[in-house]
Amino acid sequence: MATTVELKDYTDNVISSFDKKVNSFLLEVKDSIASQASLNSPVDTGGLSRSFETDSFVEKKEKTAYIGSSLNYSVYQELGTGEYALEGNGRKGGWIYKSSKDGKFYRTNGVKPQRMLYRALLAKKPQITSQAKKILGAVNKNG
Repeated sequence: MATTVELKDYTDNVISSFDKKVNSFLLEVKDSIASQASLNSPVDTGGLSRSFETDSFVEKKEKTAYIGSSLNYSVYQELGTGEYALEGNGRKGGWIYKSSKDGKFYRTNGVKPQRMLYRALLAKKPQITSQAKKILGAVNKNG
């Protein structure tokens, strides 16, 4: 009596399912951090706050979430300038600039770092870790 064994390859299904889970997770992470960074942003015109929502995206093929702002001054808000620069490497002694809003001259020693993205990541990290474990089945062997 001969026994027949049929093997089926479900590799493509498994990879497809995993890709969908990863992309769903990345989209959720992107939305969560971008939203929090938006809430953390200083509001003058609202442009910086909105930019985190509109400029952040997920690159599905790369399996990467890009979260940030394309506005030129966003890096200065995040890291600070002048004497307040985060790493202490800003211009010392202050400077004078002409405001584009009212045309008046002002003196400054810089801008203190707002850390919108950093604080957003810190605030959302526990949720992201928990969601990664739930969606992707990640296991933390160190507790």
